Amino acid sequence: MKMRKLLPGLLLFFMFLSCSVLAVCFLWKGTEVPKEPVLFGMVDITVDKGDKLPDLKENLTMNEAVETVVIDTSEVDLNEPGEYPIRYRYTDLSGQVYEKTVWCTVEEKDPGEEERQEAPEPGGTGIVVFRANVPKTRDTSHLLFYTLLLQLSLAGCGASVYRIIRSKKEGR
Repeated sequence: MKMRKLLPGLLLFFMFLSCSVLAVCFLWKGTEVPKEPVLFGMVDITVDKGDKLPDLKENLTMNEAVETVVIDTSEVDLNEPGEYPIRYRYTDLSGQVYEKTVWCTVEEKDPGEEERQEAPEPGGTGIVVFRANVPKTRDTSHLLFYTLLLQLSLAGCGASVYRIIRSKKEGR
């Protein structure tokens, strides 16, 4: 008989306790940021002499640990055949700098190809700087919900414990 009086209180207690644990797990997981910044989509390219470089940001993707990316093409001479480095320098959230290099091969045009008169734009530095993950102070969209869930769950745990204690006192 005593167990029947305690059962609803115990069920409520464990239900609220599991909601609290779930809310804490979501809050903890939501604040994780990858430790190592990673860039994807950097590939060696080949262009014809006198052509422009393709958009190097087009296929570039990165994880959330990357803060800024600098693409340095200042050593590439599009008017002279050869191999030239394109340097990707990127920083993580703490400011540590990483660098990866890909190669740009400038080739002579085939004689049968139509001659294009697209020379590189003068005065360019060959450096592209952009913020990868524009001011990101972590995703807080669900923070209010999980905090509210945690508080309500803890309040429910307290109410359940109070009900269990009250049931025991009345049963004596």
